[in-house]
Amino acid sequence: MAGNPMMCDCKLAWIFNDNLHTLFSDLKCNQTSTKLLTDIAQLERNELCAWQPVMCPKKCNCYIQSKSLIINCYDGQLDVIEQLPRPEQVSLTSSILDIRSNNFTVLPLNTTFGYANVSQLYASNNKITNISLFQLPTNLTSLDLRNNYLESLSTEFLRAILNDSSKLETLYLSENLWFCDCAAQDLIYTVRAHRKRIPDVEQLHCVNLQNVTLLTASVGELCQTVNVERYHYMIAIGTTVAVIIIILLIIASLYYKYQKEVKVWLYGHNILSCCIHELELDENKTFVAFISYSHQDADFVNHTLLTQLEQGEPPFRICTHERNWLAGAYIPEQIIVHVGGRMYVMGQVEMNNIRDDSA
Repeated sequence: MAGNPMMCDCKLAWIFNDNLHTLFSDLKCNQTSTKLLTDIAQLERNELCAWQPVMCPKKCNCYIQSKSLIINCYDGQLDVIEQLPRPEQVSLTSSILDIRSNNFTVLPLNTTFGYANVSQLYASNNKITNISLFQLPTNLTSLDLRNNYLESLSTEFLRAILNDSSKLETLYLSENLWFCDCAAQDLIYTVRAHRKRIPDVEQLHCVNLQNVTLLTASVGELCQTVNVERYHYMIAIGTTVAVIIIILLIIASLYYKYQKEVKVWLYGHNILSCCIHELELDENKTFVAFISYSHQDADFVNHTLLTQLEQGEPPFRICTHERNWLAGAYIPEQIIVHVGGRMYVMGQVEMNNIRDDSA
């Protein structure tokens, strides 16, 4: 190319990066400002292009190349970017952001000034552990995430970037810590479906499986262990529920059969007294009182006391063992059947008092 008069303006300013202009020492530069032919090696960058980008981050170099605004922050030991120059400053529409070999653990938020214009993002050799949709420019066509600390990608990221979008043309993902288990099946299926857009797809190795990649991993085998554990878990849950149901059914059956006895016992021990009432316990009972007496008082009870109690106002339904009980039957059982556990037992002292009153 020696001896050719090149048009030297901002579009050629990239040759000053990394001292590339020294390779063109014999190239003549036709400056648009002076119209003089000068060797490129003799020019300074500011002579070739007077434009100084606004908001170019510290430790970054901003210039124009191939109709794009280049923001080169390579190996700048950066961990955050607060603002970026916008390509509209130089009548361009897109930017290329190079943040390789820095200390980023997360990408900039897509609300960062100038970040929305980035079409190509090179973020390899950082410490990124997770990628969110809120950290990606909307018009991204190329994304390089090689050699980071990624273990997986969210379903939302895969759907938005690969499944539902055709803007992203290339995605580099190798040299990360991909963890292959049943939870990674969305990542595995998506990578396989879009392998043409992932140039290094064959190098996506599973960090937990030797000699296995996302292309060769068997989802069935990865999920088999999870299915067995889930099966055992479901058996344990089902057994526990069945035992609880059986116990509840037994309790319900016993209560249904002995509910009167249970209520009497609870009422007698002042338990759940707010839910158990005397009228409920007395319901459907034949007698309201039981008179206990010795055979010496039988004549008085049968001819005097019973007559006054049963024919008075109001009349009382009286139970006596001599008249109402079955001969030889179990006494406590007779009490439950006829009185329901709530009974007024009239003893010898009460008998004497009644005799005195009737006399």
